[in-house]
Order: sequence, then structure tokens, then C-alpha cells
Amino acid sequence: MSDRRQTGNVLLAVLAAALLFRLCFCLFHQFEPSRISAPDSRVYLELARHLAGEGRFARGGEFSLENPVEPEVFRTPGYPLLIMFCRALPGGGFVPLILLQILLGSALAVGGAWIACRLFSPRAGALCGFLLAIDISHTVYANMVMSDILFAALVMAAMLLLLAHRDRPNLLLLVASGLTLTLSAAVRPLGAWLFIVVAVWLLVRKTGRRQAALFCLAALIVPAAWSARNLAACGSFSLSSAFHYNLYRVAAAKVLARSTDIPRWQAEEQLVEQAVCEAPLKDIPALNRWFLGRALAVFERYPGQTATEVLFSFVEMGLAGERRNLLKLLGAPGGEDEVRTISDGRRDAAGLAGNLGRAGPGTAMLVVAQALFNILVLLFFLDGVRRWRVTDRRRFGALLLGVLLYVLLVS
Repeated sequence: MSDRRQTGNVLLAVLAAALLFRLCFCLFHQFEPSRISAPDSRVYLELARHLAGEGRFARGGEFSLENPVEPEVFRTPGYPLLIMFCRALPGGGFVPLILLQILLGSALAVGGAWIACRLFSPRAGALCGFLLAIDISHTVYANMVMSDILFAALVMAAMLLLLAHRDRPNLLLLVASGLTLTLSAAVRPLGAWLFIVVAVWLLVRKTGRRQAALFCLAALIVPAAWSARNLAACGSFSLSSAFHYNLYRVAAAKVLARSTDIPRWQAEEQLVEQAVCEAPLKDIPALNRWFLGRALAVFERYPGQTATEVLFSFVEMGLAGERRNLLKLLGAPGGEDEVRTISDGRRDAAGLAGNLGRAGPGTAMLVVAQALFNILVLLFFLDGVRRWRVTDRRRFGALLLGVLLYVLLVS
């Protein structure tokens, strides 16, 4: 059988597996808003309603520490625009949005498999594709009102265009890749930084300064335009204020909770109260500096706990990753999720495993199953390192190393 036919069979099999795996979750959540929504989802939906009804990117008049001014400067408009479009379709609701995300998530697995087939072999493509097809994290987010899948799909599209440019140099393909990457920045601010990696790669490959410059110009359209919009709206020339806020509200709260032996929610509450009393809430640039300064002060005061929290965060991702959203999706329709029980108590080793002794048997089984999956991935990852180091099959080993590291970290 020719490589082309083998590749086609691999891609079809990966597509079928990815679609089936993601669609199975719909039988559990049945598109119920309470099951497919997270706290961020409600903000996205509110932004989409304002865009559809008033044509402006803003929230309501309620106070929000993460966005204390009326124009929205915390998030970018890409995902709310997609929600607005899907809700305008016949039937509306969440069904078109979730089904579209399932298709995009499945296309991600197919895209990864195609890249592996193109660069290595159909065997490597099958391994890469099926790992992506059962990627727990992406499967969860494909079934939720979250921006992760749209962002990942745009990044994957940019990489596919870059691969096509690598095989057959074409300036239009390069510019199209930059334009796709700039759209990813409209979905999540992280996309604004990915162009740096690609630009360095282009220069290393001696693509040419002119072509690299055109790529960078295309990739920076949305970041530059939205930063200018935020400058006009609130005096802050930045794509988003999310980094400073999350560093203070999330990272510093975790360290404070560990250092003072209090629950994380109580640590967050303390930090929020401090910000409400002391922070310059209506001056976004000054507020960002305040968030950064206070967060760094917490890290400096508790350096040992900061290092421990960083380590435990990686352990938490490796053990059970998106277990809370996973349990929410898989809970019996209209029944009890048991989501709350696994986040109670101290952030210690038992808590990172899901407080199995306190949780119900269903919760415990799901957490253990996900932990075993990630341990299996870790074993394959270590085997990939061994292959890369002690054999001459460097390309296959490098692919295995990269793909399994990706699955390990994001699951």
C-alpha cells in the first residue's frame, strides 16, 4: 500500500475516532447550560449579547475587579463574535456552537496526524493523531463554552500554512499564516506572542528578512489594532490586562493559601478585598502595575511556598488536569456533579488527587481513570526520550517526545 493511501486511511480513522470520542460527551451534558458553562463562559455570553444588541464590546454596569471600566479590556473579541454568529443561526442556542467546536477539535487531531505523516511516516501520524483524538483536555473544552478550541484551531491552521510554505515557498502562504495567527490573538492574547517563535524560525531557515517582515506585519494586525483601541478606551496600550490580574488573583492567592494554611477561596477573598480598598480601580495602567507589584510582593515574602506551588501545579495537571469540568460534563443530567467536594480542603497531595476519601465513588473513579491515563502518557513520553537518545530513529523519537509532552501538559 502506498504512503499516500496509508496517510488517507490514517486521517479518516483519526477523524472518526476524534468525532466519536467528543460526541459521546453530548449524551451526558445534553447541551444543558449549567453543564457546558464555566465562570468565563458567562462573561463571553454577556459580551456576545452586547455585541449583538448594541454593537459594542462591553459588559453591563456591574462592578468587576478584573474589568472595572465599562469598555471590555480584559478579553479580546474573537470568541464572543463566534458565539454571536452561532446564536444567530436557525435554532440558535448552544447546539451549533458546541457542534462546531467538536468539528474544530476533531480537525485539530487530523491536522496533527497529517503533519506527522508529512514529516515522518503514516505510523507516526497514526500515533500522533490518536493521542490527539483522545486528548482529555481538548475534548472537555470542545464541549464547553470556552475559547480554547477556536484558539488552538487557528494556531494549527497557521502551522499547516507554514508547513505548506516550507514544502513549496510562496509569499501568499506565508502572509496567510500570519493573518491566521493574528486572528488567534483576537481569540486569546497569547496568540500575539507566537509570531516571535515563527519569525525566529523563518530567520534561522534564511527565508529572507523581507518575507519575515511581511509575516510579522500580518501577524501583528490584531494585536496592534486592539492595543490602540484599549489605549483610546482606557489609556492602556496593551492587548489585555489578563496577565497582571491572574498573577494577583490566581497565582498569588494559591501561594498565600499555602503559606497561611487557609482555603484558596479565603485567600482570594482577602486579595480581592485588599484590591477594592487600595487599588486605583478606574486607572487601568496603574491598576495593572498595582496587581503586578502586590503579586511579586507575595512571591518575595514566601519564596519557598511559591516554588512549591509551581511544582504542585504541574503535578495537579499531570494527575487530574481538567477534572472539575470533566465531572461537570459527565454528571447525570440534572443530578449532582460532586464537583464541589474535590476542591474542598487544603491544597496538599491528597487534595491534588481529588480528595478521593471524601468524594463519592463516581468522582473517585473518574479522577483515578484520568490519572492512570496521564501516567500511561508519561511512560510513553519516557520511552520517546529513550528512543531519541539511544537509537538513530531521531525524527520519530523527536515527534514522540513533542507530542507526548504536549498531551501530558495540556491534559
